[in-house]
Amino acid sequence: NIPKIKIHTRKQEQISIVLGFPTMKENDSRKYLLDMISQILYGNMSSRLWLKLRDNNPIVYGLETYIELFEEGGYFSIDLSLSKKNLEKALQILFEELTKMKEKIVPRKEFKLVQDKLISDLDEEDDDNLEVATFYGQKYLLDLDLTTYGQTKKIYRDITQNQIQKMSQELFDFSKCTLIEVGDVPRKKVEELVKKYFLK
Repeated sequence: NIPKIKIHTRKQEQISIVLGFPTMKENDSRKYLLDMISQILYGNMSSRLWLKLRDNNPIVYGLETYIELFEEGGYFSIDLSLSKKNLEKALQILFEELTKMKEKIVPRKEFKLVQDKLISDLDEEDDDNLEVATFYGQKYLLDLDLTTYGQTKKIYRDITQNQIQKMSQELFDFSKCTLIEVGDVPRKKVEELVKKYFLK
């Protein structure tokens, strides 16, 4: 199987790319692993995609990772805005970094930094009444198990480096991903690049 490619033609120098992967339902306990993977890839200015696409190689204007989980399934996406001349380099870096997540254990120091950041963010949320209301309200509305802030922090603390690698291997299956381009790079060119980097 090859990645699905969707093109929305719009003539402009700057293009937008979304690389999306299907993932689990909202009530799947493994969803917390996605939070950590997202943070490793793009959670702060020392994260992997920030360094490779914004710092060491400043080739993108905008960069975000998104996790959306629903009752029947969900998706994990990486969204980029960039000059079309940098498309090939950006796709090459994405392939290399996602492949690295699958093939190599996240180093302990990097792993601990991300783990502490997720727990620190929860502590900040717990001090904000509106965030607390949203946190519990979503669980009630979606009929999810009621997980407290304390329980969620323990879940993050108990995550292991091996779990992150295993989840990355399942998540970043290039044969199941979808690449969406908004811009005027010809479909044939996008297909060539996808085959070059994502079908190795």
